[in-house]
Amino acid sequence: MGGEMLKGRRVAIIAAAMVERGELVRPRKALEEAGATTELVSLDAGEVQSVDHFDKAATHRVDRSIDAAEASEFDALEEFAEGGHAGRREKSRASG
Repeated sequence: MGGEMLKGRRVAIIAAAMVERGELVRPRKALEEAGATTELVSLDAGEVQSVDHFDKAATHRVDRSIDAAEASEFDALEEFAEGGHAGRREKSRASG
């Protein structure tokens, strides 16, 4: 992507704890390289823990809690609320 394609566009990236690091970092990097401004939005302020499969990876600073974000402020939404492999495993344990 060219550095001007998304210039001036704001993208909300919604992620929950235990998001796969690559699923968060790679798309965010591509959006920013294309000129977009991104904000990480999550259920709570602070940080989101990412994972590499089931192993803890990096933490990522949350720019805004979901309660403080207004959809009208953004041009696009990228969602990673599922929580990666580990989140899906925990979700299936809770339901089964």
